[in-house]
Amino acid sequence: MTCALNATAGTSVSEATVFDVKSNVASTLSLDAFDTHLGKLTSVQFELSDRLTGYVELANNGAKPADFTANLTGVLHTPYGNISAVSNNVFSIAAGDELDTNLPLATQTYSHTFSSPAELQMFVNGPLSFSVTGKVTPFFNGPANASYYSEGTIDAYAKVTYTYTTAPVPEPETYAMLLAGLGLVGVVARRRKSA
Repeated sequence: MTCALNATAGTSVSEATVFDVKSNVASTLSLDAFDTHLGKLTSVQFELSDRLTGYVELANNGAKPADFTANLTGVLHTPYGNISAVSNNVFSIAAGDELDTNLPLATQTYSHTFSSPAELQMFVNGPLSFSVTGKVTPFFNGPANASYYSEGTIDAYAKVTYTYTTAPVPEPETYAMLLAGLGLVGVVARRRKSA
């Protein structure tokens, strides 16, 4: 006779985003703590990303077609270090022509998994909050008589994925054996009473 108990695993996710992070104003990213009512925390995956978007205006004021380099670098400063996304772009522009376009999204992600009991306590005792600042820097290269303009924004995105186990749940067979055992106890008690 076996009694099977199975613990089940689950995940819970908390996410936060700060849009348009400024270089001279600290913003706060806050992630929810793990809800201990769900079960026992076994690991935490922490992800931090910067998301760089922007646009560029270029004008070829020369008499010949030319290639233009228009790059944006976005650096996110955090307690976990700095992460930087770079948008590298090369455009060919005809003589006397202009270009006004959005630059493709550029991202970089830092990821770390925590599993020791001391590390896990950081995520149980309250929300995880930390400050971020960001800076976006444009870079241009092309003919000397060209015109350049660019702007960009950097967003900070954080995500924690909590992995946990729940208390063991009895299998249906366990309940069946329990009921059968209670039935036998009842039969034996009835026989004793009648004897």
